[in-house]
Amino acid sequence: MLLLIDLAVDKAYQNRGIGKQLIKDLQKQLNEETSLLLLSAPNAMDYYPRVGFNKAENAFLIQRKR
Repeated sequence: MLLLIDLAVDKAYQNRGIGKQLIKDLQKQLNEETSLLLLSAPNAMDYYPRVGFNKAENAFLIQRKR
């Protein structure tokens, strides 16, 4: 499994397919036996299903102390 961290496209360049292409390029470098796990920011939750991610309901978190 590969954890995908901090995939972000500057707001000025969003909606141009850049994020989708970054994900495709990453997948080309991986074999079919590798899973991608992405931890999403709340405001991006609707984006990732549109680019091929399935929502996972089985994650847990111990929040760090500030």
